[in-house]
Amino acid sequence: MINKAIVALLLLASLPAFAAEETELRFLGLNGEQFVSIAITLFLLFVIFKVKVGKMIAAALDKRIAETVAQLNDAKHLRADAENLLASYQARQKSSETEAAAIMAHAQSEADALLASAKVKADDLIERRRNMAEDRIAAAERTAIDHVKAAAASASIAAAHGILKSKLDAPIKDRLVDTAIGELDRKLH
Repeated sequence: MINKAIVALLLLASLPAFAAEETELRFLGLNGEQFVSIAITLFLLFVIFKVKVGKMIAAALDKRIAETVAQLNDAKHLRADAENLLASYQARQKSSETEAAAIMAHAQSEADALLASAKVKADDLIERRRNMAEDRIAAAERTAIDHVKAAAASASIAAAHGILKSKLDAPIKDRLVDTAIGELDRKLH
């Protein structure tokens, strides 16, 4: 029915346009432009009231309103969830900060204790090494003194031997040998 009405209106609207080319035609006392304006207005009124476009528009608006309300409710729920999550993360952050401070304090105290222990151990090690060095120096001094004494004794024996050999004659040598042999027996027994 709507299709027939549209076709009829279009025919009526086009008739005056064809007639306007030759002579101006009037229909019901209206020229072509007035007739088309009235026809379009009547058509729009017909569509609005007969086809119930208003109800369709209202239904579409109601549907859109319901969708908007649902979106707003979802947004409220999302906001509440986000606020709860933010509060949870803020609490975790505060907890983590206090825990980090405690860990740092504990680490600092351990570092201080390790430093003190290392200093004591280093002092002990230095003292032991110093004592070992002193012992080595003393041993080296004793060894050097012994070597010097041995070298001095060897030199004095060699010098005495050289002096005795050049200045002693055979009878004195024999007497010295006999005396030394006699002393050996007394010193060994």
